[in-house]
Amino acid sequence: MKRLPFIFILLLILIGKAFSAEPVQVTVETDKNLIKNEAYLSIGTVSCIGLFGGAINAIADSISEAKNDRPEEEKEPFEAFSVGLGYNLYLFDILGLGGFLNYEKFGSLNLLSAQAKLTVQYGFTHFKFYHAVSGGALFISDNAICPVFDVTLLGLKLDFEDFNIFLEGSLPSTAFLKLGFGYYF
Repeated sequence: MKRLPFIFILLLILIGKAFSAEPVQVTVETDKNLIKNEAYLSIGTVSCIGLFGGAINAIADSISEAKNDRPEEEKEPFEAFSVGLGYNLYLFDILGLGGFLNYEKFGSLNLLSAQAKLTVQYGFTHFKFYHAVSGGALFISDNAICPVFDVTLLGLKLDFEDFNIFLEGSLPSTAFLKLGFGYYF
């Protein structure tokens, strides 16, 4: 009698084994799109900081030139633009971790920023929306350094196998509007 529960449990295990389904084989496919490296180049308009800082700088230059009674020298043309160069590491094609350098010129004001960036993207296979936040340091042409942040309110991306083309709107430390090209490697 003492062996009866043991025999009963063993019998249940054997019956269960006989009627159970075949074991499921789990295969893990490595997808090269789980991690993507992206390098990108963008051009754009000036930023809020460049616009307001450059406008104040231009007004101050005009006032100082008006007070001087020197004959006008030939001036270089007025320039206002932004150029960016960056890198993103995309995980699962959703979350991007990276950084970028952004050079901006507004008249005589030169701004250079170096920022770390966090991006979230979503959408379809070849058309994506994205948002990003970034923070870092801004180097101003008169040797000043200050902390700075940036928010990409909306980015639109045409995404292909090896490259992408994007258009984004950002505030306040990089270009209001940027158009760029990214390459996956």
